[in-house]
Amino acid sequence: MCKNNVNWTDCAEEPETDEDGRDGVEAELLCDTGSAYTLIPLEIHNKLRPRPQINPYNIPVFSYTNQNIDIVGIAEYDVESRGRKEKLRALVARKGRTLMGRNWLKKFGECLPASQDESAEMTVNEVGGTWQVVIKDYKDVFGSHLGRLRGQKLKLEVIPGAVATFSKARSVPYARREQAEQAMNKMVKAGVLTPVRFAEAAAPVVYAPKANGVRVCADLRTTANKVTKLEQYPLPRAEDLLASMDMRPGTSLTELDLKDAYSQIEMHPDSKWLTAINTHEGLFEYDRVPKGVSSAPAFFQRSLEAVLAGIPGTGCRLDDILISGPPEEHVKRLTEVLRRMREHNLKLALPKCEFMAEEIEFLGHKLSRQGLKPMESKTEALEKGPQPRNVEQLQSFLGMISYYAKFIPNRATKLAPLYELIQKDRNFDWGPQQNQAFEYAEESIASSTAGMGNPGPAGRMRPAMLDALEMYSNDFYRRNPIKRSLGRGPRSHRR
Repeated sequence: MCKNNVNWTDCAEEPETDEDGRDGVEAELLCDTGSAYTLIPLEIHNKLRPRPQINPYNIPVFSYTNQNIDIVGIAEYDVESRGRKEKLRALVARKGRTLMGRNWLKKFGECLPASQDESAEMTVNEVGGTWQVVIKDYKDVFGSHLGRLRGQKLKLEVIPGAVATFSKARSVPYARREQAEQAMNKMVKAGVLTPVRFAEAAAPVVYAPKANGVRVCADLRTTANKVTKLEQYPLPRAEDLLASMDMRPGTSLTELDLKDAYSQIEMHPDSKWLTAINTHEGLFEYDRVPKGVSSAPAFFQRSLEAVLAGIPGTGCRLDDILISGPPEEHVKRLTEVLRRMREHNLKLALPKCEFMAEEIEFLGHKLSRQGLKPMESKTEALEKGPQPRNVEQLQSFLGMISYYAKFIPNRATKLAPLYELIQKDRNFDWGPQQNQAFEYAEESIASSTAGMGNPGPAGRMRPAMLDALEMYSNDFYRRNPIKRSLGRGPRSHRR
């Protein structure tokens, strides 16, 4: 949450100037990532000249504490923040404070963390009909305490003859010690860590900085990951997961996020010694699965798929659960997912959940009823990247676009001039053919943001990519954000 000065004006016609000589109304909004919609008090709305039209809105809206919020209607505003202008909708509340929800945060939000108490009574989720009942009935699934998956414990199989290492504790800068100790104490209190007096092997830790403190990261390369067999279980590829979605007309999408996912799974008593860590506060063992265990992703995926087995229009990849379908089926599927979360004692992180939305971001894609397309943030590095000037830069570029192979028609043929330049004992002679191939690759990927993939037979999604999209760029591309014109006129995806 944060406070952000936003100036909004009526979108219907040119705004009048107020007494201070400014356009519109300048207001301070409280950002809340747990709120699906932005709320504008009627008092603020009435100050706008001319006033935006308020349209009917008959869906009940409740705070996270089940307090009914009196909604007058919904209106559309021209919103300006930090030099950017967007046309956005907001709910008009009879009273209360101005609240920036996720629909505005996606456009403007760069919020800093604040105390949770500040938003406790104003975490709003739009619900309607039986959807409201679902949230009320399964409120405990979104509880603040850590879950504990029933019936599953991670047991690591030690390689015969392998020897784990006992590492000494790494020094912690005095300026960071208080944060490190707070993080450790929090994990002990939550049942994630237990202090021990002796350990056969121990791994060092790194305290990685984060927004509101530090994150404890165990370096298990010389202990658990060195001496145990790697559990094998496939993570679903993008097309595997998206092909299972129900994308019939009228469908909506829900994304659920498991709270501290790995920490909701217990370590088997016989394997805890492999997770021992050596810190400036002494020795500790993990009672829950640490993120650094190499077998954790496979074990977690297998366990969560077993929990969700048999629910149509639903899939998962590690801690993300995706639900799809038209309203009636969607609510039934969501209810069943939440029922199983409760049954297996798993907890969800409410601020990271998206309920019955028209479009969501998932696995590096934007997914909606219209189809699948890569996120613009994933293609930005390509759009801004300069032309390669040596083999290393060309290899970096080709590595980046390899994650977008499905978006480049006739890739092998069209990009052959580029691959020829990275062959051994070949001079780097950049000519018209290479330039044409380079621009073709950029144009193909950039234009793909207009939409890729459409609902297939029976409303199922046809896969549009082989793997989840990820972007990697070297220091040169990050240091040289040069905007290049591709010579085909303006594109709708570029801002």
